[in-house]
Amino acid sequence: MAYRLEPDEALDVGVRRIATEQVEKALAELDDSDLDRHATVHQVRKRCKKIRGLLRLVRPGLENYSDKNQSFRDAARRLSPIRDGDAILETYDELTEIYGDLVDLRRFRTIRTTLEHRRDAVNEELSIDERLDEFREFCVEQLDDITGWSIDAGEGGIRPILGGLRKTYGRGYDDFRIAVDEGSAEDFHEWRKRVKYHWYHLRILRDVWPSVVRARRDELDRLSDLLGDEHDLAVLSAQVEAEPHSFAGCRTIQALLGLVQQRRQELQAKARRSGRRVYAEAPNAFAARFEIYLEVWEQSPVRGNLAS
Repeated sequence: MAYRLEPDEALDVGVRRIATEQVEKALAELDDSDLDRHATVHQVRKRCKKIRGLLRLVRPGLENYSDKNQSFRDAARRLSPIRDGDAILETYDELTEIYGDLVDLRRFRTIRTTLEHRRDAVNEELSIDERLDEFREFCVEQLDDITGWSIDAGEGGIRPILGGLRKTYGRGYDDFRIAVDEGSAEDFHEWRKRVKYHWYHLRILRDVWPSVVRARRDELDRLSDLLGDEHDLAVLSAQVEAEPHSFAGCRTIQALLGLVQQRRQELQAKARRSGRRVYAEAPNAFAARFEIYLEVWEQSPVRGNLAS
Protein backbone atom coordinates (compact mmCIF):
# COMPACT_ATOMS: atom_id res chain seq x y z
CA MET A 1 0.00 0.00 0.00
CA ALA A 2 1.07 3.61 -0.55
CA TYR A 3 2.53 6.21 1.80
CA ARG A 4 -0.88 7.64 2.61
CA LEU A 5 -3.88 7.19 4.86
CA GLU A 6 -6.42 4.95 3.17
CA PRO A 7 -10.15 5.85 3.07
CA ASP A 8 -11.33 2.86 5.09
CA GLU A 9 -8.87 2.65 8.00
CA ALA A 10 -8.80 4.16 11.48
CA LEU A 11 -6.05 6.66 12.21
CA ASP A 12 -4.01 4.47 14.57
CA VAL A 13 -4.30 1.52 12.19
CA GLY A 14 -3.17 3.66 9.26
CA VAL A 15 -0.21 5.12 11.13
CA ARG A 16 1.01 1.70 12.24
CA ARG A 17 0.55 0.33 8.70
CA ILE A 18 2.52 3.15 7.06
CA ALA A 19 5.36 2.91 9.59
CA THR A 20 5.52 -0.87 9.26
CA GLU A 21 5.61 -0.67 5.46
CA GLN A 22 8.48 1.80 5.54
CA VAL A 23 10.53 -0.38 7.90
CA GLU A 24 9.82 -3.48 5.80
CA LYS A 25 10.89 -1.62 2.66
CA ALA A 26 14.12 -0.60 4.40
CA LEU A 27 14.79 -4.24 5.27
CA ALA A 28 14.13 -5.23 1.66
CA GLU A 29 16.55 -2.57 0.43
CA LEU A 30 19.20 -3.85 2.82
CA ASP A 31 18.84 -7.25 1.13
CA ASP A 32 18.65 -5.94 -2.44
CA SER A 33 21.74 -7.18 -4.27
CA ASP A 34 21.05 -4.75 -7.14
CA LEU A 35 21.76 -1.78 -4.84
CA ASP A 36 25.33 -0.92 -3.99
CA ARG A 37 26.06 -0.03 -0.37
CA HIS A 38 25.94 3.74 -0.97
CA ALA A 39 22.57 3.53 -2.69
CA THR A 40 21.29 1.39 0.17
CA VAL A 41 22.38 3.99 2.70
CA HIS A 42 20.59 6.68 0.71
CA GLN A 43 17.38 4.65 0.49
CA VAL A 44 17.11 3.56 4.12
CA ARG A 45 17.83 7.08 5.38
CA LYS A 46 14.86 8.24 3.30
CA ARG A 47 12.72 5.61 5.05
CA CYS A 48 13.62 7.13 8.40
CA LYS A 49 12.72 10.61 7.18
CA LYS A 50 9.35 9.42 5.91
CA ILE A 51 8.58 7.79 9.25
CA ARG A 52 9.61 10.94 11.10
CA GLY A 53 7.30 12.91 8.81
CA LEU A 54 4.48 10.53 9.74
CA LEU A 55 5.23 10.91 13.45
CA ARG A 56 5.17 14.69 13.17
CA LEU A 57 1.77 14.62 11.51
CA VAL A 58 0.12 12.87 14.45
CA ARG A 59 2.36 14.08 17.26
CA PRO A 60 -0.42 15.79 19.29
CA GLY A 61 -2.09 12.42 19.82
CA LEU A 62 0.90 10.09 19.70
CA GLU A 63 2.16 8.55 22.92
CA ASN A 64 5.91 9.07 23.52
CA TYR A 65 6.35 11.03 20.29
CA SER A 66 9.75 12.44 21.29
CA ASP A 67 11.26 9.03 22.01
CA LYS A 68 10.02 7.58 18.73
CA ASN A 69 11.22 10.54 16.71
CA GLN A 70 14.62 10.52 18.36
CA SER A 71 15.15 6.80 17.76
CA PHE A 72 14.63 7.14 13.99
CA ARG A 73 16.64 10.36 13.88
CA ASP A 74 19.60 8.76 15.63
CA ALA A 75 19.47 5.63 13.44
CA ALA A 76 19.65 7.78 10.29
CA ARG A 77 22.44 9.93 11.74
CA ARG A 78 24.64 6.87 12.17
CA LEU A 79 24.58 6.58 8.38
CA SER A 80 24.83 10.28 7.54
CA PRO A 81 28.64 10.53 7.19
CA ILE A 82 28.54 7.79 4.56
CA ARG A 83 25.95 9.64 2.51
CA ASP A 84 27.62 13.05 2.94
CA GLY A 85 30.70 12.13 0.92
CA ASP A 86 28.64 11.00 -2.05
CA ALA A 87 26.43 14.08 -1.83
CA ILE A 88 29.44 16.40 -1.98
CA LEU A 89 30.74 14.69 -5.12
CA GLU A 90 27.31 14.77 -6.77
CA THR A 91 27.05 18.48 -5.97
CA TYR A 92 30.48 19.18 -7.45
CA ASP A 93 29.61 17.25 -10.63
CA GLU A 94 26.29 19.07 -11.07
CA LEU A 95 27.97 22.45 -10.55
CA THR A 96 30.69 21.79 -13.12
CA GLU A 97 28.12 20.44 -15.58
CA ILE A 98 26.06 23.63 -15.30
CA TYR A 99 29.05 25.94 -15.78
CA GLY A 100 31.22 23.64 -17.90
CA ASP A 101 31.03 25.93 -20.93
CA LEU A 102 32.22 28.92 -18.92
CA VAL A 103 35.35 27.56 -17.24
CA ASP A 104 38.28 25.27 -17.93
CA LEU A 105 37.32 22.21 -15.89
CA ARG A 106 40.88 20.87 -16.04
CA ARG A 107 41.74 23.46 -13.39
CA PHE A 108 39.36 21.76 -10.95
CA ARG A 109 40.54 18.15 -11.33
CA THR A 110 42.56 18.18 -8.13
CA ILE A 111 39.51 19.41 -6.23
CA ARG A 112 37.41 16.46 -7.31
CA THR A 113 40.23 14.02 -6.64
CA THR A 114 40.60 15.37 -3.11
CA LEU A 115 36.86 15.06 -2.51
CA GLU A 116 36.97 11.45 -3.68
CA HIS A 117 39.89 10.62 -1.39
CA ARG A 118 38.14 12.17 1.59
CA ARG A 119 34.96 10.24 0.90
CA ASP A 120 36.84 6.97 0.56
CA ALA A 121 38.79 7.60 3.77
CA VAL A 122 35.58 8.21 5.73
CA ASN A 123 33.95 5.10 4.29
CA GLU A 124 36.95 2.97 5.19
CA GLU A 125 37.02 4.32 8.73
CA LEU A 126 33.29 3.88 9.35
CA SER A 127 32.78 0.39 7.84
CA ILE A 128 29.57 0.64 5.83
CA ASP A 129 28.62 -3.01 6.24
CA GLU A 130 28.93 -2.82 10.01
CA ARG A 131 26.70 0.24 10.23
CA LEU A 132 24.13 -1.29 7.92
CA ASP A 133 24.07 -4.40 10.09
CA GLU A 134 23.37 -2.17 13.08
CA PHE A 135 20.59 -0.48 11.14
CA ARG A 136 19.07 -3.87 10.29
CA GLU A 137 18.91 -4.76 13.99
CA PHE A 138 17.23 -1.43 14.66
CA CYS A 139 14.60 -2.10 11.98
CA VAL A 140 13.77 -5.54 13.34
CA GLU A 141 13.30 -4.04 16.81
CA GLN A 142 11.04 -1.32 15.41
CA LEU A 143 8.70 -3.83 13.76
CA ASP A 144 7.82 -5.12 17.22
CA ASP A 145 7.62 -1.66 18.74
CA ILE A 146 5.30 -0.23 16.08
CA THR A 147 2.57 -2.76 16.89
CA GLY A 148 2.15 -1.02 20.24
CA TRP A 149 1.95 2.56 18.99
CA SER A 150 -1.07 4.31 20.49
CA ILE A 151 -2.78 7.44 19.18
CA ASP A 152 -5.49 9.45 20.89
CA ALA A 153 -7.45 10.46 17.81
CA GLY A 154 -9.96 12.66 19.65
CA GLU A 155 -13.51 13.37 18.54
CA GLY A 156 -13.89 12.70 14.83
CA GLY A 157 -10.28 11.61 14.53
CA ILE A 158 -8.77 14.67 12.83
CA ARG A 159 -7.42 16.57 15.86
CA PRO A 160 -3.92 15.02 15.87
CA ILE A 161 -3.63 15.45 12.11
CA LEU A 162 -4.73 19.06 12.20
CA GLY A 163 -2.41 19.86 15.09
CA GLY A 164 0.61 18.24 13.46
CA LEU A 165 -0.13 19.80 10.09
CA ARG A 166 -0.51 23.27 11.58
CA LYS A 167 2.66 23.03 13.68
CA THR A 168 4.87 21.96 10.80
CA TYR A 169 3.37 24.54 8.44
CA GLY A 170 3.79 27.24 11.12
CA ARG A 171 7.46 26.43 11.61
CA GLY A 172 8.01 26.49 7.86
CA TYR A 173 6.19 29.81 7.66
CA ASP A 174 8.51 31.31 10.29
CA ASP A 175 11.67 29.73 8.87
CA PHE A 176 10.84 31.03 5.39
CA ARG A 177 10.79 34.58 6.67
CA ILE A 178 13.99 34.11 8.67
CA ALA A 179 15.78 32.72 5.61
CA VAL A 180 14.58 35.56 3.40
CA ASP A 181 15.51 38.21 6.00
CA GLU A 182 18.87 36.83 7.16
CA GLY A 183 19.85 34.42 4.41
CA SER A 184 22.49 32.32 6.21
CA ALA A 185 23.21 28.78 5.06
CA GLU A 186 21.84 27.40 8.32
CA ASP A 187 18.64 29.45 7.96
CA PHE A 188 17.97 28.00 4.53
CA HIS A 189 18.79 24.51 5.77
CA GLU A 190 16.32 24.79 8.66
CA TRP A 191 13.64 26.03 6.28
CA ARG A 192 14.29 23.10 3.98
CA LYS A 193 13.62 20.61 6.81
CA ARG A 194 10.18 22.13 7.42
CA VAL A 195 9.39 22.15 3.71
CA LYS A 196 10.28 18.47 3.49
CA TYR A 197 8.08 17.50 6.43
CA HIS A 198 5.17 19.52 5.07
CA TRP A 199 5.63 17.66 1.77
CA TYR A 200 5.51 14.32 3.59
CA HIS A 201 2.31 15.37 5.34
CA LEU A 202 0.59 16.16 2.08
CA ARG A 203 1.71 12.86 0.60
CA ILE A 204 0.08 11.08 3.53
CA LEU A 205 -3.06 13.23 3.11
CA ARG A 206 -3.15 13.18 -0.69
CA ASP A 207 -6.73 11.82 -0.78
CA VAL A 208 -8.17 14.64 1.35
CA TRP A 209 -8.70 16.66 -1.84
CA PRO A 210 -6.51 15.09 -4.55
CA SER A 211 -6.42 17.83 -7.17
CA VAL A 212 -5.75 20.63 -4.69
CA VAL A 213 -3.29 18.70 -2.53
CA ARG A 214 -1.37 17.45 -5.59
CA ALA A 215 -0.67 20.97 -6.85
CA ARG A 216 0.65 22.04 -3.46
CA ARG A 217 2.63 18.83 -3.06
CA ASP A 218 4.31 19.32 -6.45
CA GLU A 219 5.36 22.84 -5.53
CA LEU A 220 6.74 21.64 -2.20
CA ASP A 221 8.72 18.93 -3.98
CA ARG A 222 10.27 21.50 -6.29
CA LEU A 223 11.01 23.86 -3.41
CA SER A 224 12.61 21.08 -1.38
CA ASP A 225 14.90 20.23 -4.30
CA LEU A 226 15.95 23.86 -4.67
CA LEU A 227 16.76 24.16 -0.98
CA GLY A 228 18.48 20.78 -0.91
CA ASP A 229 20.77 21.78 -3.78
CA GLU A 230 21.46 25.10 -2.08
CA HIS A 231 22.43 23.36 1.15
CA ASP A 232 24.73 20.89 -0.61
CA LEU A 233 26.55 23.78 -2.27
CA ALA A 234 26.94 25.51 1.10
CA VAL A 235 28.49 22.33 2.52
CA LEU A 236 30.85 22.05 -0.46
CA SER A 237 31.89 25.66 -0.05
CA ALA A 238 32.49 25.29 3.70
CA GLN A 239 34.59 22.16 3.21
CA VAL A 240 36.81 23.78 0.60
CA GLU A 241 37.13 27.06 2.50
CA ALA A 242 38.15 25.24 5.70
CA GLU A 243 41.30 23.80 4.08
CA PRO A 244 41.76 25.49 0.68
CA HIS A 245 45.38 24.45 0.21
CA SER A 246 44.39 20.80 0.46
CA PHE A 247 42.35 21.14 -2.71
CA ALA A 248 44.08 23.50 -5.15
CA GLY A 249 45.84 26.82 -5.59
CA CYS A 250 44.31 30.09 -4.46
CA ARG A 251 43.09 31.26 -7.88
CA THR A 252 41.48 27.91 -8.64
CA ILE A 253 39.73 27.85 -5.27
CA GLN A 254 38.43 31.38 -5.76
CA ALA A 255 37.12 30.43 -9.20
CA LEU A 256 35.25 27.43 -7.80
CA LEU A 257 33.83 29.39 -4.86
CA GLY A 258 32.67 32.07 -7.27
CA LEU A 259 30.67 29.49 -9.20
CA VAL A 260 29.26 28.07 -5.96
CA GLN A 261 28.15 31.50 -4.81
CA GLN A 262 26.57 32.34 -8.16
CA ARG A 263 24.62 29.08 -8.19
CA ARG A 264 23.51 29.49 -4.57
CA GLN A 265 22.16 32.94 -5.32
CA GLU A 266 20.20 31.59 -8.28
CA LEU A 267 18.71 28.78 -6.18
CA GLN A 268 17.87 31.10 -3.29
CA ALA A 269 16.06 33.50 -5.63
CA LYS A 270 13.94 30.65 -7.04
CA ALA A 271 13.27 29.32 -3.54
CA ARG A 272 12.09 32.72 -2.34
CA ARG A 273 9.58 32.95 -5.19
CA SER A 274 8.32 29.44 -4.53
CA GLY A 275 8.19 30.12 -0.78
CA ARG A 276 5.93 33.12 -1.29
CA ARG A 277 3.39 30.83 -2.93
CA VAL A 278 3.67 27.96 -0.46
CA TYR A 279 3.59 30.17 2.64
CA ALA A 280 1.17 32.82 1.42
CA GLU A 281 -1.25 32.18 4.29
CA ALA A 282 -0.70 32.80 7.98
CA PRO A 283 -0.60 29.51 9.94
CA ASN A 284 -4.02 29.97 11.53
CA ALA A 285 -5.62 30.69 8.17
CA PHE A 286 -3.95 27.66 6.60
CA ALA A 287 -5.08 25.43 9.47
CA ALA A 288 -8.66 26.73 9.29
CA ARG A 289 -8.84 26.00 5.58
CA PHE A 290 -7.36 22.54 5.89
CA GLU A 291 -9.64 21.75 8.82
CA ILE A 292 -12.60 22.04 6.45
CA TYR A 293 -10.91 19.72 3.94
CA LEU A 294 -10.27 17.16 6.68
CA GLU A 295 -13.82 17.38 8.04
CA VAL A 296 -15.34 16.83 4.60
CA TRP A 297 -12.97 13.93 3.98
CA GLU A 298 -13.64 12.35 7.36
CA GLN A 299 -17.42 12.60 6.91
CA SER A 300 -17.49 11.08 3.44
CA PRO A 301 -19.27 7.66 3.32
CA VAL A 302 -16.20 5.80 2.11
CA ARG A 303 -14.00 7.41 4.74
CA GLY A 304 -15.81 6.12 7.79
CA ASN A 305 -14.61 7.26 11.20
CA LEU A 306 -10.95 7.98 11.75
CA ALA A 307 -11.32 7.51 15.47
CA SER A 308 -12.89 4.04 15.28
